[in-house]
Amino acid sequence: MGRLATLLLLLTACKGTTTPVQEPKPKPVLVVIEVAEPETEVEAQGKPWRPETNKLPPAFAPRMPVGVEELRFAPGMFTVGAPDYWSYVFVLRLRDKFAGTDRLTKLIEHYYVGLISTVAANRERDLTRAPAKVSLEALGKNRYRAKIDLIDVFVTGKPVLLNLDLSLVDRNDGTYVLVAASPQPRTHAIWRSMAHLLKKLAAK
Repeated sequence: MGRLATLLLLLTACKGTTTPVQEPKPKPVLVVIEVAEPETEVEAQGKPWRPETNKLPPAFAPRMPVGVEELRFAPGMFTVGAPDYWSYVFVLRLRDKFAGTDRLTKLIEHYYVGLISTVAANRERDLTRAPAKVSLEALGKNRYRAKIDLIDVFVTGKPVLLNLDLSLVDRNDGTYVLVAASPQPRTHAIWRSMAHLLKKLAAK
């Protein structure tokens, strides 16, 4: 019995001094979250510009060269009184070598006159004056500015004076015509948004 008691005492002492086994600590994991850059300043506020893509020539401007038109409309494009009313950008990807002030003027005039006339007819709006009048000037090589006096046949039926910035980009398969349009003066913040977005469209 003495030996058994001694053995029990030794086992109890050993059990009390046993060091617990520690599990290895997990290594920290680095998580990288990529945040996409907003397309424009307006998109950063949660208001995306509406995209649209059309084949060229459109039915309302049949004399345009063959190609593709890609547009982005501001959130307030058809909201009277909005700071981005009638503000949008588009790229005409033409399968044609294209240059010259006269030819560009005729292209833009053909496009807008056809667009406004067709929409007016579809919505049964009577036009009491020319649907669109274009004046264009060259700023340098392949850079232009224009004013278009047109009728807003989509909303008000009243005249709108658009400012346009245009540029031509020569490509192996044709020409890109880059256009930003807005009634706002060029000092307005909308022009920075449009320039940023147009640059992305042209890079496609």
